[in-house]
Amino acid sequence: MKTASLKTHFTLSLFLIFAVTACTSTNEIQPVEPVTAVTPATPVPEENIRLETVMQTEYAGYDEMVERGFDVHELDYISTKEEFLEIYLKYYFDEDGYPLDIHINMPGLSLPVSLTTTSFSNIYGTREELKAQGYTENETMFYFPCNGEKDWRVGKIGFNKGYQTSNPSEWKYTYYETAKSIYYRLPSFSGNMGDIPFIKGTQEKENIIFDLRSNNGGHLTWANNFFKKLGWYTGKIIILYDNSSASAAESFYFLAKCNPDYVYGRPNGEIYFTITDYDIYLVGTNTRGAAKYGFEGMDGQPCDFEFENLGLKLNLPDAKALDRITKHDYDYGKDFIEGRGLLPDAWAVTPEEYIKTMQWYTGDEDLDHLY
Repeated sequence: MKTASLKTHFTLSLFLIFAVTACTSTNEIQPVEPVTAVTPATPVPEENIRLETVMQTEYAGYDEMVERGFDVHELDYISTKEEFLEIYLKYYFDEDGYPLDIHINMPGLSLPVSLTTTSFSNIYGTREELKAQGYTENETMFYFPCNGEKDWRVGKIGFNKGYQTSNPSEWKYTYYETAKSIYYRLPSFSGNMGDIPFIKGTQEKENIIFDLRSNNGGHLTWANNFFKKLGWYTGKIIILYDNSSASAAESFYFLAKCNPDYVYGRPNGEIYFTITDYDIYLVGTNTRGAAKYGFEGMDGQPCDFEFENLGLKLNLPDAKALDRITKHDYDYGKDFIEGRGLLPDAWAVTPEEYIKTMQWYTGDEDLDHLY
């Protein structure tokens, strides 16, 4: 009896072993993941949230940064102004190397300085001759009417120190006039210059020349006031530019073209434009290219923000003012590119070339010097 009982027990054990093996081969037992506590993400510091809000709501260049790939949450955990600059510079230049915004300022930090200009060879020709050789207008060949029949010159726009006239020791508005023309030298629109003098008889002249070489900007109030006084005008307007003409000096052309109703906008914050149809010609080189975010409310200055924990100060062009401008009939015109500037209708580099080009446009040989 004992032997039979042992056999029965042994047989039952083998059955159970085979049963368990068969079960595990068809229904594998999955290991159970250990239960771990969920750790919440580190909260974004309040100052970083404020910085992100300021960039989104106050900075005129924000939308363009986003178009270039910027995500505001890249600023979530930065802790220094240097980290902010490093992120900002990732979106500062476009594919051609032109900067996003020359008006932004970060005290204590240095943004790359870029000054675009054009280097020229001594190869001249007619438009047809140079095009036949593979050159392209305003890229590798430029219009120099002062050179006579061979009125196009080979060159290339690039980054360089530029062409800049020497700034006078004492900045002041000055002018001279001929029987047919009046020439205004406007070296600055800075705060201590005041209204541009409106010389009696300006409207009766066949030509008005505004010399804005090396004018790096300032306030637009006085320029706007000047064009209000000028009103309806049917003669030629010629603006002389060089590579250091910037900001309000570039917007001077836009003012002449668009003639906004109020310098500071209407009470509801809107600015309205009347297209002037002035006959305007730009002479010189490409300008600095610092106008896109500098046309703030017609006369505004960048807004100041400080972030103490980051050691960061920002002077930002005002997004609200830019919005007031772009909602209406404002037009940069002349293929303006921030960082490259306005392209002239006729190029000139030396004083002699400027004078010859003025004479060529006006037919006035008495326009024989510059200030």
